[in-house]
Order: sequence, then structure tokens, then C-alpha cells
Amino acid sequence: MRKRKERIASDIVMQVLRLQGLETPLLQRRLINAWDDVVGETVARYTREKFIKNQTLMVKIDHPALKADLNMMRTSLKDRLNIAVGAQVIADVRIYRDSHMMRRTVQTCLLHHTKASGQNHTSGFVRLLAVCFMGA
Repeated sequence: MRKRKERIASDIVMQVLRLQGLETPLLQRRLINAWDDVVGETVARYTREKFIKNQTLMVKIDHPALKADLNMMRTSLKDRLNIAVGAQVIADVRIYRDSHMMRRTVQTCLLHHTKASGQNHTSGFVRLLAVCFMGA
């Protein structure tokens, strides 16, 4: 009588996914979904977009101080995310902030300031903000 090779169902599923070229996209999706659990609820609230490009997890963060803190923790974040998925999915984490969001914020401030003051010109401070953030 021959002995059968016993295999775990998850191993068989992963082998089929690998053969079909679907293992990497599945692991990438799992890693992106693991972000909130790895970084915690507070950081997750400031996270806007997450995607993987060339084995680099790109994460858009709204808060500048948080962005700086997360940039200092990039290696740790990469390791913790890969461990959460159980595979080496990413080689790096890049944290970025949308500069267009800051421009929209300043434009909105300018608009509200002009309407509130009833003036067609802006104060020196608001003009300074416009020059610094919008290049105007």
C-alpha cells in the first residue's frame, strides 16, 4: 500500500494561485489591508491612499508631523507589514503628502478671508501664505 502525501488545503490553494500568477496581487492586497492594524487607529485616520508600486508601499498621509515620524520608522513599518502578511511583499515604504491639498487649503483661506473682510485685497499675512504655498 502506498502512502499518500498529505498536504494542507492552504498550501494547495497558494500553489494554484502561484501557478496562475495571482499570488503576488493577493499578498499585496493583504499587506495594504494590514496597514491599519500595524500602524493603529490614530495613524489610520490620517492615511488617505495606499498602493504598491515596484515593491514599494506608497502611503499618503495628511498630517505633516505624522509624515515625518512615519518616515523615520520606514524600516520598522516595512518589516512589521511583511511579517503581518507572512511573506516578503515590499522592499520599502514611502510616506508622502499631497502638496495640492495645501494649495487648496490656502486658496480656501484666501477666499473666506476676502469674503469675511469684505475687501478685495488680502492682508499681508494671508498674502505671505499665498506666496509661500502657492507661489503666487
